Amino acid sequence: MSVAECSSIRLSISSSVDGSSTDCSSVSEGIHTNEPPRVSHTSTTLQKLGVEELKELMLDLSNKVNQKNTQLVKCLRNRERHRNRAAKHFDMVTAIIQAWSTKSSADAKMKFTIEPPAGDANFAQWKDAITSLVRRPVGLPSHFRSSIWLSLATRYIKDLRIDWNKVLQFAFNDKCNPDDDALGAQIVKDLHRTGCSTFSGIENEEDRVILQRVLLGYARWNKVTGYCQGFNVLAAFILNVTNKNEADALKIMVYLVDHMLPKEYFAHNLRALTVDMAVFRTYLAMKLPKLSAHLTKLQQESCDDCNGGNVDLPLLMSSQCSGSSLCLLLVYQWLLC
Repeated sequence: MSVAECSSIRLSISSSVDGSSTDCSSVSEGIHTNEPPRVSHTSTTLQKLGVEELKELMLDLSNKVNQKNTQLVKCLRNRERHRNRAAKHFDMVTAIIQAWSTKSSADAKMKFTIEPPAGDANFAQWKDAITSLVRRPVGLPSHFRSSIWLSLATRYIKDLRIDWNKVLQFAFNDKCNPDDDALGAQIVKDLHRTGCSTFSGIENEEDRVILQRVLLGYARWNKVTGYCQGFNVLAAFILNVTNKNEADALKIMVYLVDHMLPKEYFAHNLRALTVDMAVFRTYLAMKLPKLSAHLTKLQQESCDDCNGGNVDLPLLMSSQCSGSSLCLLLVYQWLLC
């Protein structure tokens, strides 16, 4: 099966899942729209009504209950229909994943779904399926990123055995902590340099406030790492995926920085990041030698023009980056994002 066909299937799955949510929400909205104001009845007001008025009231209530029941049944049927259609598409993606797999016994147990099933063993199989999908040429569809990232982050937080609600209260507390002034000054300097259109400009001041709260919240959570340059771009991307939900963004950022990335990725010497950049530079020269040579040429021309002027990156060490600083500058931004 081609990459285009796989992409088409994933878009179809996305429409199925989105359609299910849309149908149910539209019915729910229909239940509450165009209704007259509700009248509250107490025992006192009911005792004042005559027999005929009570019969009329009971008939009216019975009709409304039947109407809501009909709408609810329709919503449930639509949801079940979309779930069945989505399940068929999930089975197709599962078949694609297994066709690309190594045909091991573990691969045969993989099953793709949006939400992870209950149980540790089922979660492990679900995670294997997601990992296999991400490694395919078209990667993980953007429609699924928010729910899948959040499921992985939620599982990580659960394994930590902490009260996440208390963490949120501490992270987003409006009261100042002793280190907040220094952290806030660093964060504010980088907010305007995020490079993301949704967090730039005067009209996006409210979004920058959300970004600042997430960055300060993570610095409060992880006092060892605190805030590092590059976090603003990372948090901005996550906020776009989570539709500006700061609590979800913080949870995903904790999972990504604390669990997924190497421990020294955001250390002051950026040691782990430097290693990944060196590997990437070597790999680029092997796989795309013309592009690598072109970047090296541009860097050499730039150095000739500026006579080896300053490059404001601590990891562009002269012993490793001679003639390839431009390449590493691009990789630096790509790896951090």
